Amino acid sequence: MVDSPLSKNSDQEYSPLPSKREGESEEHDHSSIRSLILVASLSIHSCLEGIAMGLQDKAGSVIAIFIAVLLHKSLMAFSMGTNLVKSKQAAKRVFAAAAIFSFMSPIGIAVGLIIKVTGGNDSGTVLVNAVLQAIATGTFLYITFFEVLVREFESHGDRLLKVLCLLAGYGSILCTFFAQHA
Repeated sequence: MVDSPLSKNSDQEYSPLPSKREGESEEHDHSSIRSLILVASLSIHSCLEGIAMGLQDKAGSVIAIFIAVLLHKSLMAFSMGTNLVKSKQAAKRVFAAAAIFSFMSPIGIAVGLIIKVTGGNDSGTVLVNAVLQAIATGTFLYITFFEVLVREFESHGDRLLKVLCLLAGYGSILCTFFAQHA
């Protein structure tokens, strides 16, 4: 008699699918959803930064925002890439996320220029600029506190060092803000 997986008498059912550890599928689904939310919020944030750049009137302001966005976006891209790789996303998804993220700033700049050209320099444009910058700030805070920091503090190593670095970063931004407005 030939012994096949279907004819075995055991307490376990035969399944042609590879077995998964308990909770592994649910964890992967949760990781995929978190990655999708991260990419979406970073892309929205990037588009709003582009809109802010497109709404600027002076060349000096555009250059200052461009340099800030260039440095900021490179860090965001690195963070997004490492989060996607850590969550074991497929290479196609990582490349698609990178493509979407990279096109959002130019799209935002085009939208900002359209708003500026059609709206002129009236109070409506100032209001639109203020609302969009508020939304950009909100997405940045969401990404920081609900995506990046949560994942960073989930790993139990060097928590005190992580808290000290967080406070040092916050303190340096606060000092820069007060020095600029003093």
